[in-house]
Formats: sequence, structure tokens, C-alpha cells
Amino acid sequence: MVLVRVHTLEDELCSVEVEAGCMGRQLKETIEEATNWVELVCTQCLALGVSAIRDDQVVDFNGEETVFVMMTRQPLPAKIFYRPVGEAKETQQKALALAMRRFASSPVVLEVPWHGLVFGTGQEEVEAIYSEQTERLRQENPGKDMNFEHRALDWERFECCLPWKYVAGVATDDIIAVLALQSTCMLIGDGHSSAAAVLLLKDGRLLAATAFIDEASGLVNYGSIIVSATFYADT
Repeated sequence: MVLVRVHTLEDELCSVEVEAGCMGRQLKETIEEATNWVELVCTQCLALGVSAIRDDQVVDFNGEETVFVMMTRQPLPAKIFYRPVGEAKETQQKALALAMRRFASSPVVLEVPWHGLVFGTGQEEVEAIYSEQTERLRQENPGKDMNFEHRALDWERFECCLPWKYVAGVATDDIIAVLALQSTCMLIGDGHSSAAAVLLLKDGRLLAATAFIDEASGLVNYGSIIVSATFYADT
């Protein structure tokens, strides 16, 4: 066995033991587990001395019993919305990590803001937007109560507003995490919703979908839903 001491640019991250003839991929998975699934396999960039450690190559420890490995990280999408799979956050992180293991490198999602609330917007930004919109509506509708309440997006609301079974044929239980989401939902029973999303599924695939949803059509299994695109990808 070889003791591998893993360092980042800031500090020592962890120490793990692996077989002398292990593959680079096995080393990354061991590091992932040792860090409670925080350092995902697909984000790890490892180097031993001046040589990069590749997934498909045997790691050359040069007969040493203790070695030092440097790790840098590839970026993950900035805002990840987890499906609750247990009380502990670690349980959610583990589910995400295992689903991500099929990726050779981290999937990077580009987010394009639009003129409204963007998923993951900070509370201060949300309050500023609501204040601006409220003042505008008060000027347009003098004498009417125009107070709005901001409700954080949780998984229950996510399931209610965006019926993924009818959009793309997947159950919400098949979704591990939402890597990107832009949507607008009227939430009045007979309004309209629209969404564009990138979802990470249990089987490790990515699903990108855009749809326009007539909320009232839930009574007829969303028979009037308009799906403009669905795309599945393994990488």
C-alpha cells in the first residue's frame, strides 16, 4: 500500500491509502470518498511531481511508500439544486458524486440572465427586484395593495410547477440535481409556466429541456404542454 498525501494550493486536503498498481481513476475515487464526496472525481486534476495523473493510466509511485500529490479543481456549475434524498447534506452530495462519476471532466453550464428572477439569485438581489417591481406597479395601479412575497424555490415547488414526467418522460425521483434552471411560473391554477433546464439524472445522463406549460391542463395530464426541445447526453 502507498500513503498518498493530497495537497491543494491552500493546504493539505487529505491522506489516503491505495494499492501500488492502482489506476488514476481509482485514486480519484478514493479521494472523493475520503473528502465526504465533496471533491468530485470529474473536478479533480491531480499531479505527481511534474506528471499529470490520468484516469486510464497506472499511477507511477516510483516504489515510494509515501508520496505527495497536488490537486487543482475544474469548476462545477455555480448553482446546483439538489433533490432531497435524506436529512443529511452528505447524503445528497454522495448521490450527486456517484451520478457524476461517468463524466471524464466536469460539465460546465453557461447561464444567460434575462429580465426577471434568475434561479439562485441572492436574497438581497431578490428584495431589490421586488422593491423595484412593487413601486412600478403601485404607480400603475394607485390605491391597490401591491405587496409581494418572495418564496424560495424548494423541491416541492419544483415538482408542482414543472411536471417533468410530461415535459421529458422522467419522474422527479429520477433527478439527482438541477444544474441550471430558468423558469417563470404564475402559480394561479390557470396561468402559464415556461422553463429551460439542465438536469442530472440518476443514471448519470444529462437532460436539457425547454417547455411551455398551461397550468390548468394538469387536469388532463398536461395534454396541451408544448415541449420545444429535449436532449439527452452522456457527456
